[in-house]
Amino acid sequence: MSDIRMLALDIDGTVLDDSQPTIGLGTLHFLVGQHRDRIRLVFATGRSLSSTLKLVEQGLLFSPDAIAAFVGTELWLPPWEKPDPIFERIIRREWDREGVVKTLKAFESIKPQPEEMQSQWKVSSYLEDASLVPVVDAALSARGIEATVLYSCGLYLDVIPKNAGKRAGVDYLRQSWGIAPKRVLVGGNSGNDIDMLEDPRLPAVVVGNREDELQQLSEAKQVYQAEAPFAAGVLEGAAVHEFWTRV
Repeated sequence: MSDIRMLALDIDGTVLDDSQPTIGLGTLHFLVGQHRDRIRLVFATGRSLSSTLKLVEQGLLFSPDAIAAFVGTELWLPPWEKPDPIFERIIRREWDREGVVKTLKAFESIKPQPEEMQSQWKVSSYLEDASLVPVVDAALSARGIEATVLYSCGLYLDVIPKNAGKRAGVDYLRQSWGIAPKRVLVGGNSGNDIDMLEDPRLPAVVVGNREDELQQLSEAKQVYQAEAPFAAGVLEGAAVHEFWTRV
């Protein structure tokens, strides 16, 4: 394993506040720039590739080395021409998108998100009743559909292939780049970050403006619960985990 380090961060609510730069973002950009030759920066986000690159073009985000877009169902690397084909082959196994759509239609309280938020590997909906999430999971299982159900911010319901997700994308990149788990830092603030944050091998930080659904992570030893919000919270966690200096 090399000395290369990997910083994998959610975007909205973690480094950005409603698509606006945060107080700690400038410092985070500075530190990434200072260590750029040994840092692999990954944005693990619910956003699409184009939406993420637009933030980079606007100067709100540092140019990343990879993007795990659409909650880890599309893995992109420069020059951003097409998703990583090997990762795509991994997640497509046993994926039944049509079956997922039919299952969700049976729930009157589940409403589909706009078409631009859908993809062949993701079915995205609005759901305000969190108590229905395990019911949806059970309904999919009853149909023999193997999938992962993600719920975040008390509103967003994403159903994705069982082999996909932010954790899967981050681990795929980590292994591809030959980076030791102890030299990784992952950060997030909401439910669709849980699988990435709860990987017991990886140091993690939950920013201070965390959503309620992340309370279940409070006892995980490798997860640091920051007091500062957004990018300042990422910096707080990076310091505690000695991310910039750990041997």
